Amino acid sequence: MFKYPEGYIERIQKELHQWGQTYHQAIPHSPGLCCPECGGVRFGWGRNKEWYQSIVGFSFELPTSKMGAAGIIILECPQCFSKFWVHILYESFRIVRDVSPNWPKEDDESSDVC
Repeated sequence: MFKYPEGYIERIQKELHQWGQTYHQAIPHSPGLCCPECGGVRFGWGRNKEWYQSIVGFSFELPTSKMGAAGIIILECPQCFSKFWVHILYESFRIVRDVSPNWPKEDDESSDVC
């Protein structure tokens, strides 16, 4: 089984803050990284970098468990505007945070949770 280096998760957890759209049960999970409502947009970690613009929130809530998950990111489909969520892993958190234009930066005061 994979193990993170000692202290890695603790360092990441210090950088994690909930922001934006909060999770509720009406927001569906999309394990296939596509909009579950219209299916029209295929998001992909390496395929389509525009999906980073669709991130509208981060939550520590884990509606379903996944090994290595730091929490979930909530996305809004640019075609039908429905929201859905996917797990975000500790190792991909910094990359997603740094390239997402909506993710509040450390000195940004707009990081309040909705």
